[in-house]
Amino acid sequence: MDYNYFQPSWRPWNYAFPFSNTFGRFNDNGQRNCGNKERSLQKFSTSFENNGHTKKPKSNQKRDKIRLVKYYERKNSLKELPFHSLGPTAFYKIIDHSSSLRRELSETKGKINSANSTTKCLLKKVQTAEKELASSKKEIMELQSTRDDLVSTKKELSMVRQISSAKITDLETKLYMEKGAKKETAQELERTRILHETALKRVSQLLAKEKLQSDEISALNDNFSKISEDFKCSLSLNKGLQLSIGQLKQQVHGQSNEIDDLEDQLNMTQTENEQLQGELCGKDQQILHLEAVIEMRNGSIDDLYEEIERLRKFQNNGPYNQGNNGHWNNHGHGHYNQGNNVQWNNHGNGHFHFNP
Repeated sequence: MDYNYFQPSWRPWNYAFPFSNTFGRFNDNGQRNCGNKERSLQKFSTSFENNGHTKKPKSNQKRDKIRLVKYYERKNSLKELPFHSLGPTAFYKIIDHSSSLRRELSETKGKINSANSTTKCLLKKVQTAEKELASSKKEIMELQSTRDDLVSTKKELSMVRQISSAKITDLETKLYMEKGAKKETAQELERTRILHETALKRVSQLLAKEKLQSDEISALNDNFSKISEDFKCSLSLNKGLQLSIGQLKQQVHGQSNEIDDLEDQLNMTQTENEQLQGELCGKDQQILHLEAVIEMRNGSIDDLYEEIERLRKFQNNGPYNQGNNGHWNNHGHGHYNQGNNVQWNNHGNGHFHFNP
């Protein structure tokens, strides 16, 4: 029952709520439940009165009035009771005498539970404290044992310090002596390094000289090859000059043999110089011996220089004279004279002309 608006819960399904076209309601139930649509559509009136809902029939109005009277009578009879404003549960609690005891029981149970929880916490704390005490006792025993060990170790360390101090003094003296020896060895190493560098420079100079000698010898070989070609041409022109040309060939062959010997000597010197370079890297004592060997080789190289200069003079002057004794004369301008009767001319182009 809705006591505020007196709307019974037994209203019919087509009950019309108050509805205005201007304000309306917050929902559209009034539009759906508008009563009999046919009557509302067929009736017209000039004077408009906004009734909240359509009128019910008289039988329904009487029934509703009777129900309302019975409802109010029942309500007023209930209001006369002393506990009309209380609900059933509150009324039962007031009537029941054991409710106070139950409250006390619940309070005591709560206190007991809180006391039990506190006792459990205290027991746990006591157990942890006992464990900590046992562990602390063990630690104290261990610390005492360690303290005894430390006392013994201190005594041992004092003895060791005394021994080590004596050893340190000995080692310092040894280190001082070793430093002096190291300085001396470093100086000796620097000296040996300087000697190595000087020896390498000398060897490089010797190699450069040998290269120059080899170049000069190759130039001499070229000149001798040209001379041999000139003699071959002269052999084709005159058969009578074969004996003299053969002698010249023998001389040239002897000179070529001498040049080959010189080349062999140079090759030997190159191999010896390579051996000297290998020995200089690992052996310091053989340096003096190698310098003596190099001086000997320098003497041999000077001899070679003298022979090469003699050959150069022989090439530049060119005294090929065949006078009455059978020598050939080359006067520096390409003419080869045989005595007073026959003249061979070489005009610088490798050809010989016979002038009777």
